[in-house]
Amino acid sequence: MAHIIAQPTCEVLTSGYSYHSREYRIEVKEGLQKYLIRLQTEGTADLLVKGKVQRMMPGDLLLVHPNDPYFLRAGSTMPVSPSHGRSGSGDYYIFLSGPFVEKWWRLHHPNPHYHVSLDGEVCQLMKQIARAQYREGTRARDIQDYLAKALLLTIESMMMEQNRNHQQSYVAYQMKHYIEKNIADSFQIQDVAAEAKLSVSRAVHLFKEVFQTSMMQYALELRLDMAKERIRYTPMNLEHIAESCGFNSYTYFHRVFKRKFGVSPGLYRQKP
Repeated sequence: MAHIIAQPTCEVLTSGYSYHSREYRIEVKEGLQKYLIRLQTEGTADLLVKGKVQRMMPGDLLLVHPNDPYFLRAGSTMPVSPSHGRSGSGDYYIFLSGPFVEKWWRLHHPNPHYHVSLDGEVCQLMKQIARAQYREGTRARDIQDYLAKALLLTIESMMMEQNRNHQQSYVAYQMKHYIEKNIADSFQIQDVAAEAKLSVSRAVHLFKEVFQTSMMQYALELRLDMAKERIRYTPMNLEHIAESCGFNSYTYFHRVFKRKFGVSPGLYRQKP
């Protein structure tokens, strides 16, 4: 006889959509004693995030641990929303409990505050969970709990993507700093890629993705700006300036300088 392995439960205690057109305020210093996921969808509200009260805008997602102090201020005391022309505050909320939620929170240590698209998966799942709250029967509750698991896994995927983007940005800036540090020297793209421990193709793609320009174009712009300053403020001859700014050929330097600034290096020096 086959044995059914029980899965860790993720129970939706309550969920729904809340709209405050009048002043509403709640403060629970000892924590809510349950997990809360809250998505601001209309207007604004003030909530406690990492010990500070912050203004929540549409798309702001708040993840609250049971032991976290909770503070909410919304309603008519809030400034009028430019997008809705009224001072109300709307949000979807889900209160959760169960071993699945506890394990998920313990494994991922989520930040309390994220920003998501109101057209995205997180918002759509929260809407479905809220709608399921009003259906009757065990099956409806099971569906709601499965949707809650899907919501947590979707948030997990979003967190991983944001972490990946953060790591990519860090590596891209590492390459950028290497270029800036070695701008006066002759270096190759292979040198920049090696500094970041990436393949040349991956390094080229990542730099372009983050900064919207190529490595060599960025280096060229830096070298031209550095040469311009030296032409204007130092007595160095033009050939020496070109060499000291990382240009291997004065002919090439002359051509790209004129193309960018509209005059040759010699005429630029003569300008008042």
